[in-house]
Formats: sequence, C-alpha cells, structure tokens
Amino acid sequence: MAKTTTKPQTEILVDDLDDIEISNSEKLDLTDELTQSKVEADFDDIPVNMPPPAKPTGMSVMDFSMFEEGIEEITAESEAYIKGLLYGRNGTGKTYIAGTFPGPRLFLDIKERGLKSVVGAEGDQKKRVVDTFEMFQMAYWYLKSGNHDFETVVLDNVTNLQKLILDHIMGKEENWDPTRDRDMPSQREYGYLSQYMQTWLINYRNLPMNVIFIAQEKSTDDTDLDSSQPVVFPQLTTSVRGIIGGAVDFVGNTFIKMAEVKTESGATVTVPKYCLRLGPSSKYVTKIRLPQTCSKTAPAAIANASYAKLKKIMEGEF
Repeated sequence: MAKTTTKPQTEILVDDLDDIEISNSEKLDLTDELTQSKVEADFDDIPVNMPPPAKPTGMSVMDFSMFEEGIEEITAESEAYIKGLLYGRNGTGKTYIAGTFPGPRLFLDIKERGLKSVVGAEGDQKKRVVDTFEMFQMAYWYLKSGNHDFETVVLDNVTNLQKLILDHIMGKEENWDPTRDRDMPSQREYGYLSQYMQTWLINYRNLPMNVIFIAQEKSTDDTDLDSSQPVVFPQLTTSVRGIIGGAVDFVGNTFIKMAEVKTESGATVTVPKYCLRLGPSSKYVTKIRLPQTCSKTAPAAIANASYAKLKKIMEGEF
C-alpha cells in the first residue's frame, strides 16, 4: 500500500521527554478558542430534569432479580473494547493511529476534511461527513442500533464538535436578543455546552465498539516552574476536558521526533518518528489504564503507536 509519509524503521521508547524536539508542523489557529474560564459556567449549577429515586418503605418490597441478572465477571473479554482520546498538533499522526484500530472503521468527519493519512489503510473503512448537530445525533443512534458491522468509530474531531454544538445552542436559544453579538457565547450557553458534551461524549463512549476521540492541542505560556498543572492539553473547555479525560481508557499526546537511522547501504539518514506520550507527565495531559496486576509504570512515550501496541500496554505486557 502506498504511504504518503515515511514511517520510522525502528521502534523506540522515549523515557526522557525533556530533550524531544517537536516538529514545526502547522500551528493551530486559536482565535476561535472556547476555553475562557471567566465565562464558563459551573456545570453543577445547570439544572437537570430527573425523576426522584424510588422510596421503598422497606427492603422487602424491592425485587432485585433483574439487577442480579445483570451482574457479570470483569474479564479481558468484557473489557475488550478500547476507548481513547488522541490530541496533538496538526500532522503528528492522530488520524493515522486511529486508522490502525480494528475494522471495519467509521470516521465521523466533523468539519475536519483531513482523512488522507488513512487512505489505503488495512481493513474496510468509511467516512460520514457531520456538519450539523442533528447529523451527529443521528450517527449515534445508527451505531447504537447495531444494524452495521463497524468495530471502531472515530470522532475527528471533538474540538470542532464543541464549536458545532455551541453554534447549535446559540442558534436555538430562547429569548434571543438581536442586539447581542452572536459570536460571543453567554455564560448560560457555555453551561449548556458542558451539559450537551457530557451527555453525548458519554453516549458515544458507551457504544459496544472501539471509540476514538480526536482533538486539537492547546498550550499555555506557564512560566511558573513550581506549577503542577499541565500546560499542554486537548483544545476543549475545562469542564469538557474533565468529562472526556475521565471517560476514556487512555489520553495520548502525539508528537514527532527527528531521529537518525541507517539504511541498508549503511548511510545515515534523518527520518521523523511519530510518537505518542502516554505515561505520567507534569507538562502534558496523559493517561493510560493498566491492569491491577501490573507493577510497572506506563512508558512515557512510544514510537509508531498503534492499536496493537496500546492494547499490549493496557494488558501490562510491555
């Protein structure tokens, strides 16, 4: 299969990230940034209409048979599907890694139009352009119906999804004020954004298939060397980052390291190594779930990341 980029010839584990040189790929346009904390609502303050819990007069009046029937063993098979978040700069391999997950794969192209890196990838794969919130909802119900053979769904990307949902909220806001600038969301609208994103990210996460979320990268100019807060993270609002970070099995940051390798003729050439940060980091938002039986710390980063390598790490075999 033809490849549009030169892939690394050897695998590396990156233990010390301090001297890694990140490629000068295209910088993100952050002019449409939605993470201003000063206008973001506290999610807990948003009212949610839910029925009150049942109030039995005694335990004997409750039938627990239906609950007991749903209790099952926690095994590798019951936890077979992987849910993950990939984020990074443009051109650092996010979509390529997603293209290594089991097929058939469905890419939800959420105002991205950047799937060239998976052209010719192994396994059957298809895409569906999603430019409206209604189509995004329809995609979920289609996948939940089970009337398909897709093993993996890739949401490319949730940074654009956040803007799509916010536009939907602003366009349908009650008591719309025509004198207000529609490009400036209100505190209330940011609150609804958190509520919508929580509902739909969890809905997709719970699908019985592999689910990969892709996001752009955001960084802050933190000059406080004593700060324990990461300064590179997914380009999402604070509350949404918390929601998706807790919902997935891994959060990986993609980057490129230039490395020298020898060719068959003995010549030394410089090639890009597409890497993925996974292990604990004070600078980057990263995460990977390891089995309780694993006594090792997750590798700081891996080269040539793929579904097979991620699964192996998550099974403690690294």
